This record gives sequence, C-alpha cells and structure tokens, in this order.
Amino acid sequence: MTHFLKLDEVTFAKVDLIIPPGPGTNGGSPLPEDRQPAGGTAPATNEVNPGTIVLLLPQDQTNKVATTLTLKADPTGGSGTLDQHGLTDLKIYSDEALQEELTLPKTWTNGDRPPSTLYMVGSSSSTNLQSAQGTLDLTYKANLAADGGEYSVKDTVGVTLLPIEIVDKDKKAVTKLKVGKMAETGVLSGTGSSATLDIDKDSDRFYVRIPGAASMGAVSIKVATVENPDTAYNDDETEIEMQVEGNDLITKSMLLVSDDTDDDHQVDSIADDAKNDRTHKIQLGGKFQVKSIKISGTDHQADIKTLVQVKKTFDINIVILRDKLQSAGGVPLISTNDVQSFWKIANERYSQVGVKVNIQSLEIKDPPTGVDLTDGSLTISASATGRPLADEAKNAITALGTKGNSSDIHVFYVN
Repeated sequence: MTHFLKLDEVTFAKVDLIIPPGPGTNGGSPLPEDRQPAGGTAPATNEVNPGTIVLLLPQDQTNKVATTLTLKADPTGGSGTLDQHGLTDLKIYSDEALQEELTLPKTWTNGDRPPSTLYMVGSSSSTNLQSAQGTLDLTYKANLAADGGEYSVKDTVGVTLLPIEIVDKDKKAVTKLKVGKMAETGVLSGTGSSATLDIDKDSDRFYVRIPGAASMGAVSIKVATVENPDTAYNDDETEIEMQVEGNDLITKSMLLVSDDTDDDHQVDSIADDAKNDRTHKIQLGGKFQVKSIKISGTDHQADIKTLVQVKKTFDINIVILRDKLQSAGGVPLISTNDVQSFWKIANERYSQVGVKVNIQSLEIKDPPTGVDLTDGSLTISASATGRPLADEAKNAITALGTKGNSSDIHVFYVN
C-alpha cells in the first residue's frame, strides 16, 4: 500500500525534527513548524526562522550545555537520513553525557530505530570563534513498487552556532583569568568610599564577547563566581547587558576582586550585584561563570566557566606563644581567630599576584627554655638591622621551628 506517502502524512508524521529555542534544560517549548499541514501561515518565529541556538565553545571547554533535538523518523519501507548544511562545527550525540557522537550524514534503514532524542553542541579547534547559521535536514526516501520511482520528503530546522568567549584587555580569547591588581596609574583615584575605580585602565580587566552577533538585538548574560575553595567567596548572580561593537556583541570591561570592600565598591554608581555590576569577588582556584544568556527576553543555560589559576603556593606553620607556662596560668598572646583573620586578608592581597598561602598547622605553645615573655616582649636583636639574632629569638626558633630547613616557613606570634 502506498497511501502513507501522501505529502502531509510523510512530512508531519514520517519525518519530523523538533527543536526548542535554545540550549539547556530550560531551552523552552518546541518551536512551531515552518509549514502547516492545512497550508496555513506559519508563525513568524518558527523552527527554520530563526531556528534554535547551539552554543559554540572551544574544544577544551568541558562544561558543554547541549541543545536537544527530538527526532521522529520511521524508516520502514525506506531510509531516513540526518545531515547538516553550513554547520561544520556542530556535534550531535545520542547520549546526554555527550560520549556517543553521530557522524553526519547518518542514515537509518528499514528495520533501524533512530534515537528519539539527540544532543547538539558546537565545538571548534579554532582560536577565532565565529557564529554560523545553517540547517539540519531529516530526509525520508522510499521506492514505490508501482512505478519504480524514488520519492523523498524532508523536514528542515534552522540552527545558529553561537560562541560565547572570555577576552582580555586586548580582546584576545583567554582560558584563564586573573584577580585585578588595581596598580596601574589612573585605575584608582581618591580614597575610601569616595575613591573612583576605572576598570578600563586595569591590565587584568576582561570582557565577555559574542562574535558576529551584532544583529541579534537586545542580549544580556548572567554571570557569577563559583567553585571557590571557600564558598563565602562565591559571588551572586549578576545580569550584564551586552552592547554592539562592530559585528560583535560585548560587555563593558569587568574586574575580578578578592575581597568584599572592592566587590561592594560602586563603579558607574551601580550597587553590588545590581544589573551591570562590573566587579566580581573570587578566590584563586575559583571560576568565573557565564550562567545563561538572555535573547529576546528568554534565558538560555550556558554554564561557561573560566578558571582563576593559582600560580604559586607556599605553606606556613604558625606558632602562637603563651605569655608564660600554661601550668602557671599562661594564656595565648593572640587568639587563633585573629590570626586566621590576618592570613585571610594576606591571602586576599597575595591573590592579586596569583600566590596562595596554605596554613599547614596552627599551634599554641608554652615559651621554651630561654624565652621570657613576662617582661612584655621577645628580644629579636640588639641591632636595628635585626642581625645578629638575640639568644632569646634563637631559643624560640631552635625549640619550636625547624632550624636549618630554609623551605619550612614558621611564623611566631609573640608580644
């Protein structure tokens, strides 16, 4: 029987590609067909125009958020073929973990059963990512025994590969970011709450850019910092509007900072975490995240993370001395909370040059033999230069430090 090859039935039952507007679990409701079975006019926004969005990322980007593709095809009595046009960087997988890639064109023949859901991502080895528009076609072919002719029908959907990249002060794509040093001339002017921060003059500034997307209209992104070693440094989600620059969309310059004071400081009179806030708190080892992109009022998941790398670490061992023996009523000369607070601040400052301090141990000890702190101070040296060390200082180092080991750093808290 050949009645199943009527145009309407084949196009809308035998072959159908179904796409949401964009990527992620919140990709949106399926876009309407570009052709109506009864010949009616298709909605202005449909599966071909503008079609769906697939994020295009560098090959080494592991946090890939797929756009789903629902495939309805029954190759009984013929074959069904999925192929792309103009989308060389499009990758399609049969599994949500993005491990089983399909090689296009992919054909299913009589007896095969294609997967009902596929997952699309963009992946490129190029260092110059560009947006691209193309189509996916699902074509059904069958031979009719009656006249020996081959008949085919297809469904087509539009796809836009959309790159989102992090670029440095020179507008070059980067895979790592730095905490701002705010040391260059003109970056900071004034003092205290009245100080002015000019991010455009900081060499560690960065931008988020979408190449070739200038014609997309109003677009914004939501950013945050995540996966910091201490969760208190995870900065809240902030919406950032993008602006046209040539053929691209790009944010204003932004800066990563290491403490609440710098994060809360207003730039352009914008409060912390308000729309278009340009400073974002982070720790070394944390990540700046583009969480989503809003296009035509709809948010689409992105989940693009960029690491703030630790360049160097050094370990310290901290010893807090009591003013006298504990058995004689001695007490620590400083609280452990105060010491930890000091080194928290030190780490925030060192992070501006990529250095992280690890506290390996923090101990409270009695003053050793030859160290008398009841007089109010530890004698370091009789010389203003600190050399040579006084016997009292030597006694503390010998008893509680690691004499002769220059790679083992001890910090002593005395009076």
